[in-house]
Amino acid sequence: MKQLHHRFCFGILGILTTLMIACGGGGGGGGSSQPPAPPAPIATSLTAGAASISPGDSTTLTPVFSNGTGVITPGNIPATSGTAIPVSPTTTTTYTLTVTNSVGLTAIATATITVISTTKTLSYVDPTSGTYRWIKNSSLSTSSLLVLDLVTTDSQLLSGIAFTMTTDPTKAGWSKVNSSDNMFVQNGTVFNIGASTPIFYSNQASSNATLTAVIAQKGASGIPVNGSSAVLARIALLANNSGTAGTINLTPIRAQINVQGISNPSNITITAGTLTLN
Repeated sequence: MKQLHHRFCFGILGILTTLMIACGGGGGGGGSSQPPAPPAPIATSLTAGAASISPGDSTTLTPVFSNGTGVITPGNIPATSGTAIPVSPTTTTTYTLTVTNSVGLTAIATATITVISTTKTLSYVDPTSGTYRWIKNSSLSTSSLLVLDLVTTDSQLLSGIAFTMTTDPTKAGWSKVNSSDNMFVQNGTVFNIGASTPIFYSNQASSNATLTAVIAQKGASGIPVNGSSAVLARIALLANNSGTAGTINLTPIRAQINVQGISNPSNITITAGTLTLN
């Protein structure tokens, strides 16, 4: 019986020792694990609905971010990713989106809205005919910024378009549709130009008279537009503060399309409406 008692005690002590080692007790110096660091904040973009507005007009700012809380300054405006925020700057303002995570790391994105200090405005009358036409985008245009959509009722399988436009820069100059754009032309809703090395080119400075662009589908397949008035491209013009009121020259001087099954580009006619500086 004595021998059995000793074995029983030894067994309990062995279990306790094992538990103490596993829990970091009995001897001190046990390590402690640190919680994982939170992901870094990401400020993907801050996009203005209109790059330029007239005094008294409003536009929007749309932030896109993740891994943190967003605030837009000036104004300390709380931001929700993907939700447009109305703003009405009275002077040209650069807005900053600051995204902060739980440990205080920050990321930023910016957008500038230009307030035109003039009463000059642009008016545009859409053309009433033509397979390819420049039509006013009323939701994006303001009194001094005219945004035009290139629409088509063509029924062919299109894989690309190129065009050159001229205007009178003493009355209206080319503008970016959105302040965050890299070019003076936006791709429309028809062509998938690709994210990596997109087939997309424009050549323009805002003070020049001529705008040239090439937009094409990534890959060989053409896109059926089926007479749907699909938007191929988008451009914008800004009223010149010092311009003389009157009709503005807005002329498509050359345009071509790529049609599936035809090796060479086909010439087309793009019809523009009547543009006036008031």
